[in-house]
Amino acid sequence: MNYGDYLKMKKSRVARKILRKVRNFILNTIVIVLFILILLIIGFYFYYQVNYKDYVDEVVENMSYEDFVLQDNQTLYFSNGEQMLLYSPYQKETITSTSEITDVIRNTTLAAEDERFYSHNGVDIKSIIRAAISNLTSSNVQGASTITQQLTKLTYLSNEKTYDRKIKEIFIAMGVEERLDKDEILMLYLNRVYFYNGVYGIADASRFYFNKSYKDLTYDEAASLIAIINSPTKLDPINHYEDNQARKNRIIENINRLYDKDISTNLDTVFDINEEYNDTYTYSTDTTGAISYALYDIEQNSLEDASEITTTIDYDLQVYIESLVDELNDPLEAAVVVIDNNTGKVLAIDGSKSSEDGGSIYSLNRAYQSPRQTGSSIKPLLDYGVVFDNYDIDTSFEVYDTGGTNIPSNSNNTHLGKITIKKAVTNSVNTIAFRLYSYMVDDGIVPLTYLEKMNFSYLDEKDYSALAVSIGGFTYGATALEMASGYATLANSGIYRQPTAIADLDTDEVRVYSPLAAYLTTDALSEVAIYGTAKKLNPSVPLSCKTGTTNDNKDAWLCGYTKDYSIAIWVGADSSNESYSVKSSGEVLTMFKSILEYLDPVNEPIYSDEEVEEITSRSYTRRDSTDLSDYFKALMPYSETIEEETTDETTIQDQIIDQNIISTEPNIEIVYPDGSVRPAN
Repeated sequence: MNYGDYLKMKKSRVARKILRKVRNFILNTIVIVLFILILLIIGFYFYYQVNYKDYVDEVVENMSYEDFVLQDNQTLYFSNGEQMLLYSPYQKETITSTSEITDVIRNTTLAAEDERFYSHNGVDIKSIIRAAISNLTSSNVQGASTITQQLTKLTYLSNEKTYDRKIKEIFIAMGVEERLDKDEILMLYLNRVYFYNGVYGIADASRFYFNKSYKDLTYDEAASLIAIINSPTKLDPINHYEDNQARKNRIIENINRLYDKDISTNLDTVFDINEEYNDTYTYSTDTTGAISYALYDIEQNSLEDASEITTTIDYDLQVYIESLVDELNDPLEAAVVVIDNNTGKVLAIDGSKSSEDGGSIYSLNRAYQSPRQTGSSIKPLLDYGVVFDNYDIDTSFEVYDTGGTNIPSNSNNTHLGKITIKKAVTNSVNTIAFRLYSYMVDDGIVPLTYLEKMNFSYLDEKDYSALAVSIGGFTYGATALEMASGYATLANSGIYRQPTAIADLDTDEVRVYSPLAAYLTTDALSEVAIYGTAKKLNPSVPLSCKTGTTNDNKDAWLCGYTKDYSIAIWVGADSSNESYSVKSSGEVLTMFKSILEYLDPVNEPIYSDEEVEEITSRSYTRRDSTDLSDYFKALMPYSETIEEETTDETTIQDQIIDQNIISTEPNIEIVYPDGSVRPAN
């Protein structure tokens, strides 16, 4: 064997050795992964047996066909026991036989909600895996519920987004598949699902939105209706036509792919709303805002089958608030929410004038359906509450108000120099809120997660990279309901309670801020109505509040809370192109003052002395504030930092001279969600 042959043989041996190691590594990895999966399956099996089996078995054992059929009547009551609304009848028309499900309805529903409906056993493993991967790699959360799972949730469970509910849903759905055939499940689903505006079932939806039988729907019309199911509040074609059409077109693309169709996605669906058809309610037109929200609340919590529901809506307060909204001059509109701080429940809510659609409950309720730019009213929730939660500071912490490159200006275009955080809040100083937010982001904190915990549902992916959100520059904004519940969280020692107007409903509670952060934020807000931007309120009781306006005075907010109540009010117009101007000292302040006087809240501090002593005596894990303090000191002119640093006269003089040639201003860019870089007001 010559040397060349020897080298070839050696290389071949090395290659085989490497290949063997790679093969062994892959096999070992597969074995380990399979072993872990087996352990997880075994663990989940025992977890299910201990925690869920008895409940699921009882539901499946007692399951009947009638469970899936909506009840005929439902009565809603105000908190004082007076009737708020009566459904009678609940539905006028339904699909009564599986043979009546048209191909158009069947294909459209499956293309939108569950394209493998006829091949799974109630749970689509492929969809679950796809959704899990998407949720891990993207901020756009996807669901994976089959039609059977959705029917199960609508019939037996609530809409809460928890693993507990999901596990129950999965196993009950498999039980449903054992009791009903596929076409029965599809028919019951189509009869039960919600199409907004008080409409349940595809048959009534077709009559209401198109004034025709569901049997005569085209693919374009059917897709527009089925599109609503995904998110009734946000895809209602009356108030959110463009969003509805975008969802419709995605459904049609699926139909074309699955059923070899060639349906155009360039059609603008023409609706023919027939409100008289859906006139199944008996109610008073002076409380339509509350009724609209109560119906939404019922749908969100899957309470359609309850024959009687008592709400927390205070009738007299609701009538009074709706009268205040009606008094606004066109084109101004308002959104108002009042929450009981003792329970977290909604006492009153309104977001439309009675002149809109004749006081119909189908009118746009801006209080929970329409997000608005928040201006400075977001600062307590997004800036100050978060900084108090994360850094070892209090309201006496000193900051420095000064301008700079791409730093937002203050509303009066002046600067206050060295001030406390409390004064910055009282005077709504934009530069401080902006710099605190920027500092936290640079320090690895994501303040928007605090809003996520409080279910602010209109946050956009672009908001997470936009510093402008610190002073209210969102892509979409927030609703008055979200703002009211956010402020109520500060009044409730930092614990968020999902708002609801249903008296007997227990809602989720989530710790958002520490008790100390909630108290400090409350203290920081305590002088806004005395010396600050809302001083015209001149309240007779302790009140923590914050105003907010947007560019060109197109939106005005006033949000605040006493010991008993949290109030959020927005005033503005639906289109910023309208010729109007609002200020935080104008209509919104007048409305807030009127409501506060009507409520006549208890004259007690929001946090009692005993509560403050207990809260401040606790130990909290917060970051050292030295670097944050140095950050603001670096912004101060040397003449204002001399006392703290030196008393040597020569050195003092040198520092004052150096001030003329040394710039301490950071070059911070303010990037808005639309991608532009500009100063903010």
